Amino acid sequence: MSRSGSTWWRKRRVAPASLGVRAVLAAALLAALAACGGGGGPSTLNVRGTVKGVYGEPIPGVVVVVHGVGTTATDADGRFQVDGVTAPYDVSVLDAAAGWSHTYVGVTTGAPELFPFASLLVPSGVATATVTGELDAPVPMGHQVYVCAHGVDEAVYGCTYVYEGQSSYTIPALWLGGGSADVRLRAIEYSEDPLTGAPTALTGATASGVFTVTEGGVSDVDLIMGVPGAVTTFTLNVTPTFTADDYYGVAMTHIDQFATLGLTSFDSDAPTVAVFTPRFTGATYTVAGAATVATGASSLHWRTGVAAGATVDFEVTAPPVPVAPADGAAGVGPGSVFTLSNPAGGALTALLSPNGDGPMIAVTTVEDSFTLPDLSAHGLVMPAATQYFWSAYGVPSVTDMTAAVTGSGYLGGYERISLSLNAGGPQPAQEGRISLSATREFTTAP
Repeated sequence: MSRSGSTWWRKRRVAPASLGVRAVLAAALLAALAACGGGGGPSTLNVRGTVKGVYGEPIPGVVVVVHGVGTTATDADGRFQVDGVTAPYDVSVLDAAAGWSHTYVGVTTGAPELFPFASLLVPSGVATATVTGELDAPVPMGHQVYVCAHGVDEAVYGCTYVYEGQSSYTIPALWLGGGSADVRLRAIEYSEDPLTGAPTALTGATASGVFTVTEGGVSDVDLIMGVPGAVTTFTLNVTPTFTADDYYGVAMTHIDQFATLGLTSFDSDAPTVAVFTPRFTGATYTVAGAATVATGASSLHWRTGVAAGATVDFEVTAPPVPVAPADGAAGVGPGSVFTLSNPAGGALTALLSPNGDGPMIAVTTVEDSFTLPDLSAHGLVMPAATQYFWSAYGVPSVTDMTAAVTGSGYLGGYERISLSLNAGGPQPAQEGRISLSATREFTTAP
């Protein structure tokens, strides 16, 4: 996560590779919530949970700490068990060697499905192959080419950009199940606004034949760009519940159940934004509207299953606002209290990222404040006198911690729309909203 706390609906030229950021593939919903005692008081649970990654893959061998009760580790299927837990409870998932932790505050279910934020950035437990190749000519000035490896009969994730003057590409293709997967490459070329990098017209397109990628292998497949196909244009009316400075639109084409092509952002200083995306027979479409403010805060609303060429209205909710620690505060660390104003309500997930070496720390809560947990006994130590940046995601639809650790989880399905756009994956499962606060800085204690 960058210093600015930037995310993909912000004005930018390149989708972060980490979200190639940041969706649940073949996710299995937990069968039932554990029964809780009556009377409104605390209840005792035997917690049977699962830790999963962005692709729905189980994450084995990570530490799970139920604070005040016990510590365990996930098995080969990402499962863990801690008995005699009094609800509500706080639970942390961490990997000290990889340098990350994620704490969920005030959990009440005995069957949590925990999706650590770090799996958006560093996926593990999935099959990976590499696809390389060359375009038949360098990308023209003022243009960009977007190339994706799409699965034929299963979801395969992997996209990259080829910039003006370049012709080669390298795509890390990821999928569940291991072994091999049948894929094809699809590419679109588009012209860009010279000031914003926003797409202005589709100028070329192509697709390869089907070929097989093998786990750990390298496939070399070249592409010859052809004439562009048809596009469909959407009109997005973005209404923020806060004072916005810029407006953005995103459009994605879901060619089939496994393959997505989309154009990242189209920005405007007016709340009505026109966006376009390639049109295919039988395709479905997802569109999103966003608004940002000069502080860097932003808010997004997306809808899926939208008819081609539709006019779509979006209401984007006010993003959370960091209150404490003060920007530039010193001596921050375990035991420090973080506070946010959250006008839209719902779950907050704070992300603390070091400027240099140190663990990345995430905390999810439905309260407006949390105490930074001390995980040093488990090997996760914040380095001394180190600058950190922090911001918070807000999801108004996730109103309690049971919803935050089951179903679409604390990001409300945002991980799937991110993967659809940035890695060519399947269509998002549902409509949703998410916002991101401005970024603040602090320094750990010397």
